[in-house]
Amino acid sequence: MLFATILAVVSSGCSRGPSLPEPVSISGKLTLKGKPVDGATISFSAISEGLPGNRRYAEGKTDANGEYSIPDVSPAEYMVQIFKADPSAAPSNPDQVIANPAANSPFAAYGNESPLRAIVKSDSTHFDFELDGKK
Repeated sequence: MLFATILAVVSSGCSRGPSLPEPVSISGKLTLKGKPVDGATISFSAISEGLPGNRRYAEGKTDANGEYSIPDVSPAEYMVQIFKADPSAAPSNPDQVIANPAANSPFAAYGNESPLRAIVKSDSTHFDFELDGKK
């Protein structure tokens, strides 16, 4: 009987921690000066507390219409970063070094210091971003 009581107390004290909200799929459109951005990587990095490490980051790519869709994103507040390789910034000579090709990109302001934010909720899953290309 004592063993059953101890087992019941121990079992009731064990939990998986705070329950997390169900992940959602998010989507939206990325435009630059009114035109869709094709082939950009759009990433969501959690800035709110409470998510485990494996749930703090999600990313997707834009299509020819500038649209993206990212499944399995936990509701939270995110910093949104946008990266796009500019093939014209690559040197014609592979031995040539470029100091910082991203510095001239219209997406430079949306990297590590991006001002873009999104609050993902179960009823708020669509995020359009209109970029002006200013640094």
